Amino acid sequence: MHVTQIIPDKCTGCEDCVFVCTIKAIKMVGGKAVVQDGCNDCKDCWKRCSDGAIFHGEETGAAEAAAPQKNTSDWRGVLVWLEGAGSGLGSPSREALAAGRRLADDLGVYLEAYVVGGVESAQDAVARGADRVHRHAPAGAHTSVASAFEASLLTLIRDRRYEIVLFPDSLSSWELAPRVAQRLETALYPPVCSLSVDFESRDLLGTIHAYGGKLFSEITTSGARPQITLVGKNAFPETAADPTREGEIVEAA
Repeated sequence: MHVTQIIPDKCTGCEDCVFVCTIKAIKMVGGKAVVQDGCNDCKDCWKRCSDGAIFHGEETGAAEAAAPQKNTSDWRGVLVWLEGAGSGLGSPSREALAAGRRLADDLGVYLEAYVVGGVESAQDAVARGADRVHRHAPAGAHTSVASAFEASLLTLIRDRRYEIVLFPDSLSSWELAPRVAQRLETALYPPVCSLSVDFESRDLLGTIHAYGGKLFSEITTSGARPQITLVGKNAFPETAADPTREGEIVEAA
């Protein structure tokens, strides 16, 4: 018998667990997720749930799991901010997406993207590694990036509680990323030339240039969530587009 359980009071009906379950062992019943008998306790849904609504363990621990959590240990997933250029993504965005894909694979989570651009840009993001894309139309010619996207992006991050948020090294990111970090009361890395994770703590480890590029410095957030960083230009090789790759595209709020 499986031990994976849904905590109804915490389940918001987002269907993330249904999306991530490869054996279709979770169904929605009355707006709440329900684990079916075919569950093999692989923990994919538990890792993906951003609401802490899935408990993996003995039934006697369910009450303890349902108690309010005062830490950010249940923040999961990687989000990358991307900007469209023409019929696809711009080069800095493609590099940031490659970094996000690698981190998501290392952590065993799904990679999501907030794409500003047309449908072609969203499709390019899926082809290059995004599992879910939140697409938003570009801002008007005289509208700042912050005023156009800050509220929407903050809502998405707070609702889905990503443990890592990446921005490409671009003018738009330099305007938006510091504001997002300030509103979320978390740290912001300067452009990094490499990224890795501590698998025990899930903390992000970044390398930056120091003293005009003569030295390298290692930085970490030591438990802050989300962990926000700018991805330096030419730091990560772009992932080749695979037009047959499948992913979900939704319209950002």
